[in-house]
Parts: sequence; C-alpha cells; structure tokens
Amino acid sequence: MLSIKQKLAADLAALTARVPNPERKKSNTSPLLYEIYVAQELVALAEKKEKKAWAALEANGFIPSDAQLRKEEGERIVTESGNFTCIVDVKAPRHTFDREAFIVALAKKYKLPIASLNALAEETVKTGTPPLSKRVMEV
Repeated sequence: MLSIKQKLAADLAALTARVPNPERKKSNTSPLLYEIYVAQELVALAEKKEKKAWAALEANGFIPSDAQLRKEEGERIVTESGNFTCIVDVKAPRHTFDREAFIVALAKKYKLPIASLNALAEETVKTGTPPLSKRVMEV
C-alpha cells in the first residue's frame, strides 16, 4: 500500500503531465523554468490551504491559539487522530539588541551626550548580505 506521501507524489506527476508547458519556442531553460513556475504555484496554493486548515483546527477548539502554545517551551503533542499527530515545538525566545535602549542607558550611566553615542553607533554599522529572492513568472 502506498503512503500518503507516495500517492501525492504520483498525483503531482500526473497533474504536471496534464498541464503542458505552453512555451512555443523550445529552449534549454524552458523546461526548467516551467518546472520552477509550477512548483511555486503549487506551494502558494498549498500554503493557503494549510493556513486555512490551521485556522479551522484552532476555531474548532482542537488546538490552542499560538499565543497559548507559546506560553510553554518544549516539544509536545497537542492533538491526534488515527493517522496523524500534531506536534508543536516552542523554542526559547530570541534575544535582540535594542540599540536605542542601549544608547539611552549608556548616556544616563556615564553622562554622555546621546547624539555622540548615536554618531558612534552609526560608524560601527556593517553592511550585511543583501536579501535575495528568486521566482519565475508566467508572461
């Protein structure tokens, strides 16, 4: 007997075979761009369906709200059915650095001008790696 994952993979292959690549001129990139485009669209549709299902679980009282779930750290089972188990894993909150609060505290403790500390902070800013987004669009 096929698993759900195996059935989905087979159905996905059948679906993509039924939706042919509309590219009229053949190129080396066309099949790959088509494959990426189809995958992007399927992911978008699946994410909408997943979001709706999570909301329904919560609305029907099968799982607590995200706010309630975040109150306790660790991994735990929140609901089960015959074939599926819903597990949540709450990690420790992220620590962030509040530059403005640090500057104000430093200025207050050492009686330094905030403007000078802001200027010094600006001088130490480093440029990181720019975000990158890739997608294929149907034209």
